[in-house]
Amino acid sequence: MIDPDRGLWLFRASRLEALVEPLEALLQHLRPEGLLAPQTVLVGHPGLRPWLRQQLGQKRGPRGIVANLELALPSPWLEALARQCLGTDPLPGWQRERLRWRLLGLLPTLADSRVQSLLDGDDDGRQAFALAERLAEVLAPLMLYRQDWLAAWERGRPVVADDTLLAEAWRGLAAQSAAFGPHRGERLRRLAQHLAEARECPPGLARDPLHVFGLAHLPPPELAVLRALSRWRPVVFHVADPCRVHWLGLGTDRRSLRQAMQAEDLGESHFLALDHPLLAAWGRLGQHFLLALEDGELALDERHGADAEEPSPPRHLLDRVQRSLRGNAPEAMRMDAEGFAALAHDASLRVLRCASPLRELEVLRAALAHAFRELPDLQPAEVGVLSPTPERYRALLPAVFGEPGRGDGAWPWHAADVPLAALHPVYRALLTALALPGTRLSAQGVLDLLALPPVARRFGLDGEDEGSLRHALVRLRVAWGLDAEDRARSGAPATPAHTFAWGLDRAVAGLVFGERDPEVLDLPDGQRVLPGEGIDGGIAERLERLEALLAELRAWSALGHAALPPELWEARLLERIDGLFQAPPGDEASREAIAGARAQVAALAAEWREARQEAPLPWAAVRAALAARFEAVPERQRFLAGGITFCGMVPQRAIPFRVIAVLGLDEGQLPRPAADDGLDLRARHPRAGDRDLASDDRYLFLETLMAARERLHLSFLGLGADDGRPRNPAAPLAELLEALERFVPPAGTTCPEAGWPWTWQVPLQPPAPLPGPAPEIPLAEAADAQCGGPRPGRAHQRTALSRGRTARCRASRR
Repeated sequence: MIDPDRGLWLFRASRLEALVEPLEALLQHLRPEGLLAPQTVLVGHPGLRPWLRQQLGQKRGPRGIVANLELALPSPWLEALARQCLGTDPLPGWQRERLRWRLLGLLPTLADSRVQSLLDGDDDGRQAFALAERLAEVLAPLMLYRQDWLAAWERGRPVVADDTLLAEAWRGLAAQSAAFGPHRGERLRRLAQHLAEARECPPGLARDPLHVFGLAHLPPPELAVLRALSRWRPVVFHVADPCRVHWLGLGTDRRSLRQAMQAEDLGESHFLALDHPLLAAWGRLGQHFLLALEDGELALDERHGADAEEPSPPRHLLDRVQRSLRGNAPEAMRMDAEGFAALAHDASLRVLRCASPLRELEVLRAALAHAFRELPDLQPAEVGVLSPTPERYRALLPAVFGEPGRGDGAWPWHAADVPLAALHPVYRALLTALALPGTRLSAQGVLDLLALPPVARRFGLDGEDEGSLRHALVRLRVAWGLDAEDRARSGAPATPAHTFAWGLDRAVAGLVFGERDPEVLDLPDGQRVLPGEGIDGGIAERLERLEALLAELRAWSALGHAALPPELWEARLLERIDGLFQAPPGDEASREAIAGARAQVAALAAEWREARQEAPLPWAAVRAALAARFEAVPERQRFLAGGITFCGMVPQRAIPFRVIAVLGLDEGQLPRPAADDGLDLRARHPRAGDRDLASDDRYLFLETLMAARERLHLSFLGLGADDGRPRNPAAPLAELLEALERFVPPAGTTCPEAGWPWTWQVPLQPPAPLPGPAPEIPLAEAADAQCGGPRPGRAHQRTALSRGRTARCRASRR
């Protein structure tokens, strides 16, 4: 009998949208006691919020609404619960961004000889900040995943080999706990204990179900809190489980797997013994999470009926692969000879080898044109284009798909996961200004700054002035450097020739003496100058305003020699931003960008205050932290804003699309490379429930494959642009290709001469447009029909190249 007032409930489905049905039913039938109390759903990523709202809105129909629904992230929601139950506010000094500043001050006190050697040779503080940031990156997860290690280190006891540096750094942080309070892992432990030992429901605690939707991982302390919370209210997990059978092990196998995981070998032999090699290669993160959920008592464990055995035959190759994963049965991918021959026309799963990112986008455009023609009622919003390196393609998108938000392309589209620096030129100009200390300031670089309206407005210049100044600097022979001293700081000879100061002296001499006397002048201060040519009053006025800009850039360069207390850094940086930018009248975007830049400085200053940082900070640390803020993706950025979505591959945000394309699956790009500096002891001594980049990315690839409903388009730089030689794909893609080659063809089939039918090689350059439809795959005429005629650089039909066929087959096996 299920108690509707408490317990840990688990709903599973291999399709994420199937989990919306039980969620909607529970939201409708188990409402809060208070009429205006919100219902809470925890989601793993902000990108799930708009998708889930859309799905719930569709369930409720045109007359229904989705309101008073709190879609929260687990960590901040649990912090609010701890504040409610424990009665104390958390102190933010234990967050990774704050932790690095605390560690920066602790580095001189560490006895480790390697640290002291690094500090002795660190003149500008760059290496010290990099080490502090790396230590914070390694120590922050230990608060959630290795609390036993931290407790042992505080008592002065080693736990694993080579832990001396981390142990000493942690003891230094723990000594400051009186000022910063308990760290996050300790607060979660106390919260779980409080909820588990309470004799009655804590006051103010909601009694309606708490829903946890779409998560594939939770740190053990957070899961322990939710398990303890289920004593007082239902906690309902809606988990996307890729396999409908018990792929976690059955009977004694499951017990032996848990025993092996407790022995900290993660049950590797048991895990790799799974029937399906792709589940074994990609599914570890999900397997550990589901095992952790099953470790406690479950009031309900139910799988959605959508995962029942499908009576109809597979529709296409992608469907076959997904069914094999749901059933943990790789042999379900096997095809007969007739079906295998039909794969030449099956566009549901394609892997394309390209020679450049531009060719990847061109082929994608043609493939999408074919999909829009062949799939009934396919809408641009039902297409998602992902990449582990979205920055590689961002600048090329308008050339292939037209400008976003305009009608000059075939389909509307938008880019998500765009870093702050790419949203407005003001941020890019600030990155240039931050890099001025220690870099060469060239004439072209200054002119590029002046091309930005907020910079030109600040110094009373406009677009026409920029052109005049360009010609003047060419005539004055200005190359780079503010003056001779600035050149010397860059490691060049301290000569004034061809610097800005030298060029402006020539301009003044040309304005005073004109062109009547072209000989070198001897000035009273001992300098010699050759008057510049063609300098009239108008040019001189513009050069005077240019000199004001150069004075501002000189002030930015002078920051490189400063070491200031945090409050002075905040004031100095805000002063420099105001000195460089002024939004033109009516330019709301520039005004918001300037305000955003000031907000980033204020946020960095808040980090310093919350870390109790009072000692002077070197410029290298300030610049690195501020530049990282401008290069990061803003937290509040729209996702699923309409049209085709171009975005990055982000863990716990793999939502369904009818058509999914993944670009840039090159060797080494997925899984993302992790730092191998010997400091991450957790990676060297893993435990069940750990989260790491490799497991995240492999499970993300599995989720992506399962999220495609009609077509999955995969491409990578598989050909050298200079030599045409094959390149290897990313590890998960290579494993997929190996599984397809092993299980899909009829028994005894060898690799065809032109390659397997799901792999395509795209030449570097497209040929001339074909006069008629392509017989094998009508990508060429599909693109023309969709877009109103052929376009330069469009993708073309598959070309059978005799050279390299054998290499392609061998590479696909890898």
